[in-house]
Order: sequence, then structure tokens, then C-alpha cells
Amino acid sequence: MNRKISLSDLSSIDISNYKGLLIDIDDTLYSYESAHNIAIDKCAIKFKEELPSQEDLDEESFKIIYRDCRNKVTKRLDSNGSCRSRLLAFQLLFESLRAFNPLDSYKYSLDFEEYYWSILIENIERNEQMYIFVQRCLAQGHKVCAISDMQTSFQIRKMIKMDYKDILLVTSEEVGVEKPDKLIFQYALKKIGLTSDEVIMIGDSYSKDIVGAENIGIKSYQISLND
Repeated sequence: MNRKISLSDLSSIDISNYKGLLIDIDDTLYSYESAHNIAIDKCAIKFKEELPSQEDLDEESFKIIYRDCRNKVTKRLDSNGSCRSRLLAFQLLFESLRAFNPLDSYKYSLDFEEYYWSILIENIERNEQMYIFVQRCLAQGHKVCAISDMQTSFQIRKMIKMDYKDILLVTSEEVGVEKPDKLIFQYALKKIGLTSDEVIMIGDSYSKDIVGAENIGIKSYQISLND
């Protein structure tokens, strides 16, 4: 059964009957969209400042092309961890402009991907209500594991930025499958040494977090940071 909750409902969740918490990262521990918008805006400005030869392409057009490239990569590599690669999106963008030789396109792709992630992570603001809830779980002796469909290196950097010192991490890159595949949830349970009836799951995505958790008998809560 799907249990929709808001941040104000966190304090009412009775965790005393459980031994662990599985939790999503993006749009659960922080607002991904807010950080992403800042990062892609900065990339558009960087593009205009560093590539004056592309004067016909304004900042809004850059963002539209990038979004289209991201969608194409995601569609082509659906259910593959690489579908989330910003490097592939920037590579497709620079190749599509047909204004650079291949090597320069690859150099720009690497540069912009690194810049995008550095800005996004710099602008992550953890959700304090969620942070307090996780700390309450830890203080009561619960084991906590974050589950994410992103690349491990970026998720580790996010956890460092948000100062989540005492929770474990499982990513789709580590397991080889994405949520809602049961294997990623089973892997997380094995990592914290608990069974499906000993934990709860909290995440923002019904199709990924809730369906995946409940398919193996984990009680789950769908949260919205905006409610």
C-alpha cells in the first residue's frame, strides 16, 4: 500500500518496530531540481563566455539543446546506468553543433560535465527535516542505507556535502540494476544485515522507490519535499 506523506508527517512515523531505514537521495534528502537549475544556468553562461564563436546560440537555446540531448541519451539507454551520464549529454550537444573537431568536442564535454557537477553539488541544500529524521533513526540504533540510481562517485560527493556521515550507500552502478528491480533492494538489505520486514523505505518516486520496495515486502512511504 502506498503511503503518501509530507515533511510534516515524518515525526509521526513510528520507527520503534523496525531496525533499519532505506532512503532515496535525489528529491528526498535534498531538492535535485533546485540544484540542477543553478548548475545548468551556470553552464549556459560559461558557454557564452568561453565560446564566443557560438554567438548565435544564446543561453536559453543552449539549455533547450542540452535538455533535448539529455532526453535522447535517457531514451536510448533506458534502464542502463549510463542513461544518467551528463558526459554523454554534453558530448551529444557539442557534436550536434558541428563547430568543433571531434577532439575539441570531447574536451568541452569533459570540461562542462565536471563544471556542471561541481556547481550542482556546491548548491545542494539538504532538507533539514529529513536530516533530523535520519539522525533520529541513527540515535535509536537503526541502520540506514541510501539507495540511488546515479553514479557512485557523484552520490558520495552529495553525501559528503550534506554531512551524512553514518549511513551506507548502494547505487545502481554498484549493483548493476536500477530501481525498481528487487536486486538493488536485496543488495541494500544484505549490506545492512536486515530483512525486508525489519526496515522501511522512504523515497519520492512511486514507480522506482515505492513499487520496488513493496515488491519485496518493505513498508514504504512516498514523500514530497514540496508539500
